Amino acid sequence: MSKKKSPSKGKQKVGKSNLLLKKRVISGLYRFTTAKAWLEPMRPSNSPLPERPQTPLPSMPIPVRIPPTLKTIPTKPIPLKLYWEELRLDVDGKYPQMQASGKLRSLFHDICWVASIKKTGTNIYEGKIWYAHGTPLFRFTSIKISVTWNLLMNPQQAVVTFSGSGLVSRSMVFKYHSPYFHDVEFEFDYEEGITPVIEIGTHDHPNRPSTLVNEKLSINTVFKRAGFNVTNTNKVSQIPSNSAGTNTQWSDNEMHDAMQTYWSKNANKAQWSLWTLFARQHEEGNTLGGVMFDEIGPNHRQGTAIFYDSFISERPTSNADAFVARMRFWTAVHEMGHAFNMAHSWQKEMGDQWIPNLTDEDEARSFMNYPYRVNGEEATFFSNFQYRFSDQELLFLRHAPSEFVQMGNAAWFDNHGFEWTKSEIAHGLELVVRTNKQVAEFEFLEPVCVELKLKNVSTQPIGIEDKVLEDAHCVTIIVKRENKEARVFRPFANPCFKSKNESLQPGNSKYGTHFISAGIGQWYIDEPGYYQLQACVKTENGYVVSNIFRIRVTPPSHYDQSLIAQDYFSDDVGRVLQFDGSVAMAGANNTLQLVTDKLVKSNAAVHANIALAIPKSRGFKQMEFSKNKFQINVAQPNISEAKKFFSRVFGDDAPGKLTSSLSNNLASLGHIDSERYIQQFAKMLLAAGGKEEARTALGAVLQQFVNKGVIKPVCNRLDAQLKAI
Repeated sequence: MSKKKSPSKGKQKVGKSNLLLKKRVISGLYRFTTAKAWLEPMRPSNSPLPERPQTPLPSMPIPVRIPPTLKTIPTKPIPLKLYWEELRLDVDGKYPQMQASGKLRSLFHDICWVASIKKTGTNIYEGKIWYAHGTPLFRFTSIKISVTWNLLMNPQQAVVTFSGSGLVSRSMVFKYHSPYFHDVEFEFDYEEGITPVIEIGTHDHPNRPSTLVNEKLSINTVFKRAGFNVTNTNKVSQIPSNSAGTNTQWSDNEMHDAMQTYWSKNANKAQWSLWTLFARQHEEGNTLGGVMFDEIGPNHRQGTAIFYDSFISERPTSNADAFVARMRFWTAVHEMGHAFNMAHSWQKEMGDQWIPNLTDEDEARSFMNYPYRVNGEEATFFSNFQYRFSDQELLFLRHAPSEFVQMGNAAWFDNHGFEWTKSEIAHGLELVVRTNKQVAEFEFLEPVCVELKLKNVSTQPIGIEDKVLEDAHCVTIIVKRENKEARVFRPFANPCFKSKNESLQPGNSKYGTHFISAGIGQWYIDEPGYYQLQACVKTENGYVVSNIFRIRVTPPSHYDQSLIAQDYFSDDVGRVLQFDGSVAMAGANNTLQLVTDKLVKSNAAVHANIALAIPKSRGFKQMEFSKNKFQINVAQPNISEAKKFFSRVFGDDAPGKLTSSLSNNLASLGHIDSERYIQQFAKMLLAAGGKEEARTALGAVLQQFVNKGVIKPVCNRLDAQLKAI
């Protein structure tokens, strides 16, 4: 009988062990310990990776870095100091995604992979590898994971077997390391006079889901539930208000300086660390509630700011304190989410996605959506909000290659153009980025002006705002030099228009122009090479994304171009070109004068002549300090000087004959801006009594426009002005 009972006792022990393991959360981070079979040759296979899951998955910027293809793969054990491997298992705990992912790094490999898995037995999971990033020699397509744990308090282990058609199976043993997928540090600082909200009661406001747990929820806990082991570098500390200077509003540069001064972990390197500032107000004013402001320098996404003197603190008639606290809490997590490289919920279809075939989540009850953007606005949003990120976002945070997520690593918006197919054009509108040049090629130093064309490609009229292509808040332009990171173009000025609605008829188009060579803090196009341009326009009915437009900037063809470039690519010159001239910026004007004198035949001279002509063509207001007070003076026009510069672009005087043809000048300036400039030139000539000169200049430009097939409204306006003379 004893022999019969002995197996029974053994079974009871195994059963108890399995029961304990079932209650134990097995999701988390596992690290390589020893191998059942060392790294086998990753033999090339004709079997492609399986298709990605059809369920929506998250999108974020991906700077793809693929190591050189290896001719041979070692089959002998690799010293541990030169080799490490990890497994991230996501099958239970908070918001399980039923995914496994891993990273293998050695002297020869840097591989990331992700697999969708399902439970096939007791603590056994199997599935298909649908994403692989790194060496193309990684050809495994299937995975099996078996988790074990015993009563002797040994840590749980995961045996992972990789397989694929035509490949030798590979098994590894991973030891459980942490219930979290990554470690991250947060540091919170606040401006004097601000009480930062870093914790709220989930039931403080009555508008909430009936299933929402009543708890004190902190920002740290939100990100812990997303898979991060959150620690704080120090206690929440106060920044004296005089750090902002005499202006109580904060600019991006001021916040960046404050981050460098007060953030204890500040460093120009990639690190799992983030600084958050709670401040009064941004220089944008009440309409900006928060911002991920750190786009300065080589390491982005390390700093965020929340502004309490903004719309997020507007108090409703009931439950005011709880409502404001909740909005402040939501805003902080939202902006910190951007630092993890997460886009807005409705922007998932925009980008060279790390996972293809993503769909926008316009109605997502996620920290990355806007409460006031969903149907029903804040009331509907918070009635279903569970204080979490969406499944797509969690998949990105937990399983995307860590360099895509880590602060200071992949640049914000890097490789994140707007990759929408033609079948996904929003609401019957088509957006095209183009120039008026026959070939999209620009000379070195030549300013780049692009034209946006928004066309109704549907069969019904579409309502749009009349200023939609001019308002910087509606237009986003991406500039990417090939082999470098993408940059969001930030113009020197962001005008706020009081727009009016109009109806765009089927087949009709609207046009706008943008000078994109230089903007706030930098020149976007200042080196020879190829650039990719893409735009997105926000309309009342949604977002419209353009084609990818490729341009080339030619190398310097003359020594003087290289010499002048040292002074040309400055903030002042960029501003003078953007704003069509200046009286005050003498240094920039001197540089542009040098361009017109030394580079007479260049397209850069065409733009320089315009910038030098316009301030001299009319009375120009100046702010001056006189007799211990400021006053506005008006500089009188200098018609002869203005005419000299204008004529080099539109006329037939001697300097003009040395420049390119009129057709070339108009193409470089762009037809939209050329119309505006010739009208200003004609108006100046008429005021000075030069009727025939005005007729000649207008007539020459009109003839060129007709020859080029410029749209009738433009030609009709110039024809009417010509006839009026």
